[in-house]
Amino acid sequence: MKISENKYIGLLMLVIVGLCGLIYHDFLFFKKLFLFTDIGSDTINAFYPQLVHTANYLRETGIPQWSFHHGLGQNILPAGTDNPLNFLYYLLGENYLAYALPYLECFKILLGGCCFFWYLKLMSLSDYAASIGALLLAFSGYMIVGGTWYGHSTTLVYTVILLLAFEKLYQKGSFWLFPISIFLLGGTSWYFSLVFITIYALFRFFSETQTSYKRLVRLLLTMAGLSLLGIAFSGPAVTSILERIISSPRGMGGNVSRFQELYSMPLFGLEDGLHYITLFMRSIGNDVLGNGSAFRGWGNYLEAPLFYCGLLSLLLTPQLLTMLKGRKRIVYSVYLLFWVCLLIFPFFRYAFYLFAGDYYKSALSLFIPLTFLLFSSYVLHLLHTQQRKLQLPLFGITCLLLIVFIWYPYFPEKNPMVSFWQWWATGFLITYSICLILWHFNILLPILRLLLPCIIVLELASINYYTINEREAVEANKFNSKIGYNDYTIDAIDYLHTQDISFFRVSKDYSSGLAKHRSVNDPRIQNYYGTTSYSSFNQPYYTDFLRYMGVIKAGKEDQTRWITGLQKRPLLEALTSVRYHLAKRTPPDKAQRLLGQQQLQQFGDVKLYRNRYVQPLGFCYDHYILQSQFEKLSSQQKDFALLKAIIVSDSTALRYRELKQLHPNEMELEMNDERWENYYHAPQSLSITSHGQNYIKGSLNLAQSSYLFFSIPYDRGWQLLINEQAKTLDLANVGFMGTLIKKGEYDIVLEYRSPFIRVGIGIAIAAFMLYFLLLFRYGKWE
Repeated sequence: MKISENKYIGLLMLVIVGLCGLIYHDFLFFKKLFLFTDIGSDTINAFYPQLVHTANYLRETGIPQWSFHHGLGQNILPAGTDNPLNFLYYLLGENYLAYALPYLECFKILLGGCCFFWYLKLMSLSDYAASIGALLLAFSGYMIVGGTWYGHSTTLVYTVILLLAFEKLYQKGSFWLFPISIFLLGGTSWYFSLVFITIYALFRFFSETQTSYKRLVRLLLTMAGLSLLGIAFSGPAVTSILERIISSPRGMGGNVSRFQELYSMPLFGLEDGLHYITLFMRSIGNDVLGNGSAFRGWGNYLEAPLFYCGLLSLLLTPQLLTMLKGRKRIVYSVYLLFWVCLLIFPFFRYAFYLFAGDYYKSALSLFIPLTFLLFSSYVLHLLHTQQRKLQLPLFGITCLLLIVFIWYPYFPEKNPMVSFWQWWATGFLITYSICLILWHFNILLPILRLLLPCIIVLELASINYYTINEREAVEANKFNSKIGYNDYTIDAIDYLHTQDISFFRVSKDYSSGLAKHRSVNDPRIQNYYGTTSYSSFNQPYYTDFLRYMGVIKAGKEDQTRWITGLQKRPLLEALTSVRYHLAKRTPPDKAQRLLGQQQLQQFGDVKLYRNRYVQPLGFCYDHYILQSQFEKLSSQQKDFALLKAIIVSDSTALRYRELKQLHPNEMELEMNDERWENYYHAPQSLSITSHGQNYIKGSLNLAQSSYLFFSIPYDRGWQLLINEQAKTLDLANVGFMGTLIKKGEYDIVLEYRSPFIRVGIGIAIAAFMLYFLLLFRYGKWE
C-alpha cells in the first residue's frame, strides 16, 4: 500500500512526539526541571537567570540595553530577543518560565525533524528515506545533548532551515526563506552558517552534471545579498553583538585570546590519542565515554565531538561513494574528505574556528552529522526506490571495523568506556547488518521496511533516555522552597528595596545556585545590583579594571568570563557603591570589617549588613595621582589611593592643575570612622533623585572645581547632560567614566542608548521594506 507524503509527515510527527514523551517524561510532568546541576550548570547559572532577567526587563523597562545586573553594568542588547523562540519564555514570565523549558526543547526536536524531512524531499529522496533521516536528525546527539544547553539545539534547527532555504533558492529560485533563516541564526552563528552554506553551495553546484560558472557566480552573489538582508533584519542587535565580540579580551586577538597558541600548531600536526578515540566513540553514542560530569573523553561533555546521528548512518555512508558514478562520486568524495581533514589535522579545525578555541560545538558537531545523514539517507533512498544493491565486501568491512574499534583496548589500565554502551552499539550494528543483508537479497522486504524504522526508534529511545535522565537536574518539588535562587536572599533584597530607594550595590559571601559550580549571576534573577557576572563576553572596561588592579590575572581567559566580584577587595567595593552585604558566615571576615559593617536584620540564615564606608555612585575627587606613581604602589595602597584620587597620566597632569596632587607618602592606610569622615569620604557627591537601567538623574552643588566620577564601566553609549548641555565623558580610573567640572550648582542627567541603535532600527526597517518589495516583484512561494 502506497502512503502519501502527508501521511509520512504525520506519522513522523507522531513518532517524534511519542519519543519526546518517553524521553522527557519526568520533565514534561514536572518531576524534574530542565535545569542541570552537573557539567550543564550553565543552564541554571547562566541561561535561566538571563531568561528571567530579560523577561523582567522587557516588562519593566522595554528593549534591553544597559543592565546594572551584569557585573557593574554593561550593554546587553539583544539579550536573547533576536531569537523568536525565546519569546515564549518572556511571555510566561519568571513564575512559569522554568516549567516551559522542556516543552520548547521538544518543540525544537519536532520542528527540526519536520524541516529536515522537507529538505530531504527537496533533494528528491523518497518519503521513506526522508522520514528515517528526519527521525535520526531529530534525536541526534547534538540535538539532545546540545538541547541541555538550550541554544545549541536551536542553532541546529535553524541550520536545517537554512539548508531548506538554500534548496528552495537553488532548485526553484524561491528566495523568501533564505534571509529569514540567516536572521534566525543570528549573532556568532552568522560566521559559521555562512561558511557552511557557501561550502555546501559549492558542493551542490559541482555535483550537478551540467555546470555554468556564470550561474555559480550569480548564485553566490544572490546568496551574499540575501545574507546581508537577513543580517540587516537584526539591525539594532548587529552592532551591539559585533562590538561586544571585537572589544572582548577573548575576541579578535584580544589579550586572553588563544589565537597565537592555536596558530602556532604545525599544519599537519596531530592530536593525542584520546581525541581520536573520542571522535569515534561520540559517533557511536553520546555516553560511551560517560554521561554528563562523568564524561571522561577529550574535552567536556558538550565541547567534545558530538557526532552521534544513529548507527545506521555510519553503516550506510561509505556505501554512497560506491553507488555514485563519475563526477558526482568525485564531488561527494571531496566534500566528505574536506570534513575528515578538519577532524584529523587540528590546525585546519582551529582555522575553521578562526583560532578562537579548541572545540567542536557550534559548527563541526552540527555540520558533520548533517553530512552523514544526507549521505546515508541518499543510500537508503537508492536501496528503497531503485533497488540498488549493497557492496557487501565494503559493508562487511565497515561493520567489522566499527565493532573492532568499539572493543579495541585503548586503555590498558583505567578504562573510561561504559561497557554497557559498547554491548548496546555492537548489538544494534549486528541487527542492522542482518536487516540490510536480507534487504540486499530481497528477502522479506515488506517486513524489513517496517522493521527497520522500529529498530531505529528503539535505538534512539534507549540511548537518549539515558542521556537525558541520568543527568543531575533540579527536582521540581524543591524549586519553590527556601533554597537556591528562592532562598532568604529574596527577603533581604525585598526589604532593602522598601527601605532604600537610592542607587546601591550588594555583595554576598555565598552563592544561591544549586549547581556543582558556583553561581555568580544571582543579581540577574534575585533583582539586585552586584559586582559579579558569568558571561561569554563581559564588559571589557570592567575586565580591564579588574586586571589592572590585580583582581583577575592577566592572560587567564576563564577569569574574564567568571567574574567573582570585588568581595576580596573591600576598598574597591567602597569605591563602587557596594552599600550592603549579605552573609551566611558568622562573623563577617576581616576584609569585610574594613568597611565598618553594621548588622541591620536577619532573614532566615542570611544576615544583612550595611557598609558604613562607601562612596555613592557619583562622587567628586579633589585630588589626583600620577599614573607612574600609582603603578608603583602595593595592591592595598592602590585600593586606598582610588578612594582619594583620580588616576591621571603624567602627560595630561596639567589638565588637572585645579585639583590637588596626592603623593604616596601622604596617604592614610587605615580605616575608621574618623579617617573616613575627614580624609576619604567625598565631601561633594551626586544627589540622585531617580534612576533606572538606562538613566541616572540628580543634582550636584560644588564649592570648588572637582572631578566627577561615576562607578559605571565606560561605554560610549552613555551621554552626560549638565544643565541640559551635553558634556563628554572621559575614561576614568582605567575602566570607569568621569569628567572635570567647575564649581557651581548643576542638574546632572546620565542617559544610555545602545550605540548605533537608531541606525540599526533604520537599517532593519529598510531591510524589511526591501524584502517585501522583492517578494512582490520576484517572489516565488513554491
